[in-house]
Amino acid sequence: MHSKPDQSRRPRPNTVRLIAAAATSVASLALAGCTVPQPPQPPPSSSQVTLADTAYPIPAGALFVATSGSDNNAGSSDAPFATLQKAIDSAWAGTTIVMRGGTYREGGVQRFFKRLTIQPYPHEKVWIKGTDVVTGFRRAGANGSQGVWVKDGWSHPFCDCADALGIDPKFPTAGMPDEVFLNGAPRRQVEAANGSCPVASVVAGTFCVDDASHQLYVGDDPTAATVEASTQSTALTTSQGAAGSVIRGLGFAGYATAWQHGMVVADSPGMVIENNTFAYSASAGLLATEPKETINGNLFIDNGFVGLQAWQTNYSTVSNNRFAYNNNEHFRAGTAVSGEAGLKMSGTTGAWITSNIFEDNDASGFWADVSSSGLQIVRNVARNNTGVGLFYEVSGFGVIASNLVESNAVGIQAGGANDTRIYNNTLVDNGLALNVYGVNRSNPDSAKVAAGITWVAVRDEVVNNLVFDAVPSSPAYQVKDYESPARAATAIVSMSDDNAWYQRAAPNVVLAEWWLAKPGQHWASAFGTLAGLQAGTGRELHSHQANSFQGDPFFQDSQKGDFRLRAGSPYLHGGQPLPANVAAALGVMAGTPIGLGALDWPGR
Repeated sequence: MHSKPDQSRRPRPNTVRLIAAAATSVASLALAGCTVPQPPQPPPSSSQVTLADTAYPIPAGALFVATSGSDNNAGSSDAPFATLQKAIDSAWAGTTIVMRGGTYREGGVQRFFKRLTIQPYPHEKVWIKGTDVVTGFRRAGANGSQGVWVKDGWSHPFCDCADALGIDPKFPTAGMPDEVFLNGAPRRQVEAANGSCPVASVVAGTFCVDDASHQLYVGDDPTAATVEASTQSTALTTSQGAAGSVIRGLGFAGYATAWQHGMVVADSPGMVIENNTFAYSASAGLLATEPKETINGNLFIDNGFVGLQAWQTNYSTVSNNRFAYNNNEHFRAGTAVSGEAGLKMSGTTGAWITSNIFEDNDASGFWADVSSSGLQIVRNVARNNTGVGLFYEVSGFGVIASNLVESNAVGIQAGGANDTRIYNNTLVDNGLALNVYGVNRSNPDSAKVAAGITWVAVRDEVVNNLVFDAVPSSPAYQVKDYESPARAATAIVSMSDDNAWYQRAAPNVVLAEWWLAKPGQHWASAFGTLAGLQAGTGRELHSHQANSFQGDPFFQDSQKGDFRLRAGSPYLHGGQPLPANVAAALGVMAGTPIGLGALDWPGR
């Protein structure tokens, strides 16, 4: 058994981050006088919050729930229950609960300790929401302030549990879990000043909660609209006795979830969580805390902090999911409590992260942290994230292979990671394509250190990657050490070879920036050409540079997002044979001749 953080408020492990997410790259590039342009802030995505169409079989003995039902019924198809809670309370272990289409405004479903399957009726859409429809508004102010309405008697105080270090002063309400929706579209919260709502600041598209006077203010006319506001903080929680439970085909939305908590808490091993939508959590969509979970085909979208937060989910599989527009509350990156991402995975061994799409998150797409080990991060797409596309931090023995990584602030980043293999990725138009660095941190967990997770960047490999770089003012490849005393970059990256590099011609183009070191001192050395990098580091001896090529040297049509290698390309072959663990992760026989760049990815 392993210990887990307190469920009511899940602080990150007490580790101090030297540099984190995109802040790492921006800070280190600044040392070299370079800049990394940030992708634009992702646009709202309300229209993309959808539910999958499913048709799961209904076994004999299933219990039914319907919005037209009654908890005094028997739970049959003809006499369904009204609430999921009643069905859970009435079910035997192994029962399937079938929910008829509609919206269920239900929260705080108690932990259940038996194996259950919860699913929608075939082809029907089920939303489980943490909001209630709010009516009875009046115009605000003694004379009726134009454009502001108030609901009296509003008393739903939630835990403002977020660590102040993680709150960006530009977004002071990030840690306040209240949520309001107008006709399904989220409204932006206005901070109460000294406990009172500044009515003049409540404008169209905003709301404010005044806990002291028990009032809810909205800046849109509610008389001809549907206003929903959060009244619940958690939808559903499982526990140890529920091992092997299945949650599939459902939508969860609108919960005032406490910081680092989830609308759904998968606290049972061996669960299957598939084809669900997790949207508009104030914090995390799903919190998973046990091993051997199967998390497949879900949509994690528009969550306040992180789409999926996974803690010690050893030997789990996270596949075919889409993580988009998360950290929509704009929590601050680059602090000791940062954890914003599409998917944040910590303290996890042997998990597979495959065939997912991480896009448009105001954060990193995927982030592994805190002594994760042996993660297989393969065949994913990471694009348009304002942080790092794929981030492997203070962890070890990872495989990051055959991913398409496009238009992130940083493409692939390994910090304080040992024995990590970065093979056959395609990196396009990232601010900084590849960043590998050492950190000035020590792993306090002696058992992890004994298992080889030292937090010392060493024996990392960068092989068979294709890098198409559109930012000639910054290096495409950076290797540095922030340990004390600092080491040469060649002590961090033991193998870097058989890669192909293309940078659009521009003045002062820099291909790579590596730290060279002498006793007691270190400095950055910038290399404008592959030949210079080879001579200065002894690495990249069999790599290729295609800067003199007229047009796109790699892809069939990069302008249209077709990143398959063009017919007849020399990069279709000539790669270095894959090590056994990389070959196994990609389903390729070890020693098979191979080309450069990603072999496969979602949508290819």
